[in-house]
Amino acid sequence: MTASEPRDPGPVRRRLGLVPRILGLHALVFAVAMGAVIFVVTQTVNSSLVHGVDNALVDETHEFAGAAHGRPAGQTLAQFALTYLRTRAFPRGTVALIEITNHDILGTAGSLGVRTAQPVLGWLAAPPRRGRLAALRVGTTTFQGLATPITAGGRRLGTFVVAANLAPLHQQEMTTLMATIAQAVAALAIAMLAAYAVLRRVLRVVGRVSGTAEAIGREDLSRRLEPVAGGDELSHLVDTFNAMLARLDTTFQGQRQLLADVSHQLRTPLTVIRGHLEVLRRGGFADQVEVGDTVDLVLDELAHTTALVGDLLLLGRAREPDFLDRSPVPVRALLDDAFTAAQTLAPRHWRLEVTTDAVLLVDRTKLRGAILNLVENAVAATGPGDSITLAAREGRWLVISVADTGRGLSVEDQARVFDRFRRGPAADHRGAGLGLSIVRTVVVAHGGRVSMASRPGAGCTVSIELPNADSTPSPPSRERAGARADRRG
Repeated sequence: MTASEPRDPGPVRRRLGLVPRILGLHALVFAVAMGAVIFVVTQTVNSSLVHGVDNALVDETHEFAGAAHGRPAGQTLAQFALTYLRTRAFPRGTVALIEITNHDILGTAGSLGVRTAQPVLGWLAAPPRRGRLAALRVGTTTFQGLATPITAGGRRLGTFVVAANLAPLHQQEMTTLMATIAQAVAALAIAMLAAYAVLRRVLRVVGRVSGTAEAIGREDLSRRLEPVAGGDELSHLVDTFNAMLARLDTTFQGQRQLLADVSHQLRTPLTVIRGHLEVLRRGGFADQVEVGDTVDLVLDELAHTTALVGDLLLLGRAREPDFLDRSPVPVRALLDDAFTAAQTLAPRHWRLEVTTDAVLLVDRTKLRGAILNLVENAVAATGPGDSITLAAREGRWLVISVADTGRGLSVEDQARVFDRFRRGPAADHRGAGLGLSIVRTVVVAHGGRVSMASRPGAGCTVSIELPNADSTPSPPSRERAGARADRRG
């Protein structure tokens, strides 16, 4: 690094660490606040003590004035002053001086130093017209002094000076200051320990979040944070982070499953298409009948493949937040539409039984496709003489059912027909076995469930149970309009 290049402070700042920086800032703010508190407390105590001293001096002045006014008849003011100073018990540290015109200055023990103070000399030389307060400096000692005129008949006869030693007051101030500082230091230490404990708890969780995020970066999506007790913001952070990881894991697993399903299911039709095209190329294109048959077969395989890809994409997007495009849908109108479309599929004895006028918040396109998937399965399992019934009833759940009088299913078949790429014994083998899997995916996305009741030779009833208006859960977050999917069966 040359002299002209600026120094990068980043590494130094990083080495300092987050905890010391936060604690340092916390200590600085707390110290400034406590300094302000100490200053205010000291000033308040000092003002209170000085005010108390001033009041005591005023009381002494009033005491002297009252005693002088009520002195015995015939006693001169000088005689009274001498007697008063000898008999009066002044508070400790308090001295008094009395100056009577044309008489010597009288004072209590220890008043000589106060007498030499500059303000006192002025008061004794020229008695003040009213009371005067002043700080008196006597060597290294400070007194608070009060001078008042001695009057009689409107004439000033002298001066009464009383002064209190402020050393005890200063000592009391210092004691209060030291006690306040000690309490502030103790409070600072406690605050720093509490802040350190809180920071360690917070940053420990943040560290676990960081470590888990780093592990996720290495494709370990199974990692989760240990729950934090307390129900506070940290607990909510951990729960939210774990929920996010679960959604990411589910999404990635769905993507992997989708890729595996696509690669598995497309291999066969692509192989068939390629094989027929290669046969056609080896045999030439002279036989127009053979060419037409091959083209028809290829187009049929492409149509089947297109439908398969659409189904797989629908299943792959099932866990996305905008999978459903919800809107209010009347159940009766939905079943009427599905019933009209169902009657064109095959000649059966069709029945429609709707006993509810409920309105659901659902994705109309996907739910209609799921119902028609069930209808197509019922058509595949029945003959022209059988009956197929579409019904809807309302209870704790709103139930939409498709019942047929066809061949039915065994218990073993019922347990597996909702899995991907599984077909019942009466299924159209041209299908991919995704119809019922799509039905279950769509219903679960709506917060519902699918059930089947069947016996071999006794028909089958598949029921879609959806939360009704009293128990409808909150729709998934960030559902946005625009999700569209065609019904594939």
